[in-house]
Amino acid sequence: MDRSKVLWCSACVALLFGWSAWATGTADEGGGDAGAAAMAGSGKYNESPMLAALVASGDLPPVDERLPEVPLVKVPPEIGRYGGTAITFAHAPWAVEIGGWWHGSFTLEVDENWQVGPGVAKGYELSEDQQTFNLLLREGMKWSDGHPVTAEDFLFRYEERPRRGYRSEPIESMVAVDDYTVRITFSKPFPRIVINMANENGADWNRWLPKHFLQHWHADYNDEAADIAKNEGFETWEQALSFHAAANNVKDPNRPTTRMFVVREIGTDTRLYERNPYWYAVDPEGNQLPYIDRVQSTLVDNETYKLKVLNGEATIANWISFQDFTLFKQNEAKGGYTIELIDGQKGSEHTYHVNQTHSEPVLGEVMRDIRFRRALSLAIDREEMNETLWSGMGVARAGTLVSSVSYYKSEWGEDHPYAGYDPAEANRLLDEMGLTDRDRDGFRTLPNGETINLTAVQVGKELSSEGHELVKDYWEAIGIKFTLREVEGSFYWDFTSTDDYVLATRPLTNATELSADRGIIEGSFATPLTGPTWAPAWKARLRAEIDIAEGRAKLADYEGGVLPGEEPPPIVREMWNAILDANDSLFGSEQYRVANQKVQDIFSEQLWVIGTVGMVPAPFIASNNIGNRQTNEFAPAGWVGELDWALFFRN
Repeated sequence: MDRSKVLWCSACVALLFGWSAWATGTADEGGGDAGAAAMAGSGKYNESPMLAALVASGDLPPVDERLPEVPLVKVPPEIGRYGGTAITFAHAPWAVEIGGWWHGSFTLEVDENWQVGPGVAKGYELSEDQQTFNLLLREGMKWSDGHPVTAEDFLFRYEERPRRGYRSEPIESMVAVDDYTVRITFSKPFPRIVINMANENGADWNRWLPKHFLQHWHADYNDEAADIAKNEGFETWEQALSFHAAANNVKDPNRPTTRMFVVREIGTDTRLYERNPYWYAVDPEGNQLPYIDRVQSTLVDNETYKLKVLNGEATIANWISFQDFTLFKQNEAKGGYTIELIDGQKGSEHTYHVNQTHSEPVLGEVMRDIRFRRALSLAIDREEMNETLWSGMGVARAGTLVSSVSYYKSEWGEDHPYAGYDPAEANRLLDEMGLTDRDRDGFRTLPNGETINLTAVQVGKELSSEGHELVKDYWEAIGIKFTLREVEGSFYWDFTSTDDYVLATRPLTNATELSADRGIIEGSFATPLTGPTWAPAWKARLRAEIDIAEGRAKLADYEGGVLPGEEPPPIVREMWNAILDANDSLFGSEQYRVANQKVQDIFSEQLWVIGTVGMVPAPFIASNNIGNRQTNEFAPAGWVGELDWALFFRN
């Protein structure tokens, strides 16, 4: 029996009978924490030769003393070998700095079947009334500087930086029961705390911080914190604390971490990461992970990135456009690498969010008419887009979740009634709306005589211009003018939080089970599919209501004592209530399935977001001297583009 299923079922059953103590698998069930427990105390944990040399010189304690009493056991396709430096390249600053080095730094984790299992924590307990949650930490787990990781690190993060990661959680109190047990009490039943610990809410930057290190910049622990901050160039100690506590360790590489790699060297365009000697995971044979000793990452421009990979200089490359697949495939032998196509995790590539609260009243009224959105969708020849841009490897579909989601319905995606190509029906719908007048260029006009011009904003060249050109041709064929405006990232997010834009276009990236189920993060519509980029004014109203209901704000906090934004229509209220039901459900339960299906039923029917082609395979390149390379049979669940660096090895 699959270990993860034992864990999940045990948790569900125990909800009916009181405390849910974490059930661990056996060695026959695939390892897990039980396998680690069997090895504990045996003195047979193994380590990289580079660490063994440090132990021999007295610079590190033995591996048995560095690992927790019960390490996390990761099961690779093949037991790896130690050593080597992985060479990677990035063409975006954020990628060169954090890339995939933090994989595994979630409080709990999910497997490929979306079952919750151990991560940084070894388990949890959830009370029968679902209002008390005990997080069970790993005894003996340590920060990268060798200091113990304890419950105090979780409390420090909660007390000092409570906003991010906790906004949607009705926490009444958080206490340390002992050094390795964190107890969270909620003001109402909150079963989704389990999955919150396994998604971005449960990542290290949201749940724990090294108190022993950061209290140096905190006035409650250090009377000189204000002076220290000023000497470092900060106005307040809070600013200094925020800098040193930043999720990106490049800001302060001396800050201890629980990630598998630590920053050792920082250049203008380069980063050198080295294995964390205290990382908490092993393979089934007791080898401390990761296998690779170092990762060298270099920032280059896009064309240089391609050349480096083609020349075989990259150990791993996962920022490859599908349009370049043939080029890289033809050069496999010359470059000494293998390229794989991993199942696509984007709900749609070229995706158009139609702003339902657009500030211009006449155009806004047209875009709120569902016939207009249906016409736009029917005018798109998705099969042609798929063949032209992705060699038929994607799926022509509406903008929705990927089909691997447990509660998925095909009528949301590939079988959506308005995802077919029917320009005649599109024209009929527009004529039915009364949009029959044309300007001198043949484009349809609004009732006020202005040309209908759908201007879409996107971040840089995030999506191919060829795809937008096809959509432009399709829409202009039914008399709708289309214009693309490329902007830089910060402007995009600022602009799309207003009501001044017409369309926003981005790939639908957060469409997997876990990434679409992240709760009411920062007061958004609970899932990125239903985020702010199709109705910012409705979002503002709903977010304010939640903040008031959960005590984060009062009506008087808003200008004139009036709620911000606009009152959403009844259908949005209905969807919002279903989102709240899903948010209050146990991940994977019947309530979870029913509520999420209702959310997506409404979202799909309303076509606020128009998709084109999704689930396009993602190219992944690995040098031929790398073992445990990512394939469809071996790919970590949950986070698009994320690689399990713990298991790669040089063969």
